[in-house]
Amino acid sequence: MDAAYCAVLGTAVAFAAPVLTDAVRLPVWTLIALGVAVIAWAALILVMMARMPSRSVLRVVMVVNLLAAAVIAAVSGVAATVLVVLAILAIAVDVALFAGSQFIALRRLRPVA
Repeated sequence: MDAAYCAVLGTAVAFAAPVLTDAVRLPVWTLIALGVAVIAWAALILVMMARMPSRSVLRVVMVVNLLAAAVIAAVSGVAATVLVVLAILAIAVDVALFAGSQFIALRRLRPVA
């Protein structure tokens, strides 16, 4: 689910970069690069899921989501309007909730003997 979310969000940011640039006060090339990086992360999640134990993938993705939530929240500080700040913060909360769900999933997985 996280990979699908990242793929959709990354694609949306990359393609909408020319429209978003004024609202978030970041250059178009930066938004495109961020979108492509999020798409690449989605692909990496799929690769990890195919090659690593679920527990390990959940841990890695959870940590990256916590870091991403912090970065997204920090970026909201440069946004042009209060509504844009709130929208960006909502995305940060959404990513943090993904991390929380991954933590819960990790706790429910049985340890490997």
